[in-house]
Amino acid sequence: MKPEIQEQIGTLRIWDTGDINLDRYTVVWPDGGYLNMEAHPFHPQGVCQHGEGAQYDPVHRLIGGNLYSYLGKEIQFSNLPEDCQEAVMRDILGSSPPGVKN
Repeated sequence: MKPEIQEQIGTLRIWDTGDINLDRYTVVWPDGGYLNMEAHPFHPQGVCQHGEGAQYDPVHRLIGGNLYSYLGKEIQFSNLPEDCQEAVMRDILGSSPPGVKN
């Protein structure tokens, strides 16, 4: 993976609610954009939606707080299912999901 992509991934905050919600994974970018998805975001009945306005709080993260406890447990990018990693990478690279033309 290219260093600049690795660097962008390092700025993301990612949560997993476990099996409580269908859209169990939430990825938040530093600009407040976010992506909610389930384990198979590209499936025709899968969930994968973008939003804006999430509060990104790196300072709170550094002191060990969790403003986002309602989103579940904070996880690493590598803990996301493969399809979810692909969805995030497509956002970073600006490409469309399978079957969708730019």
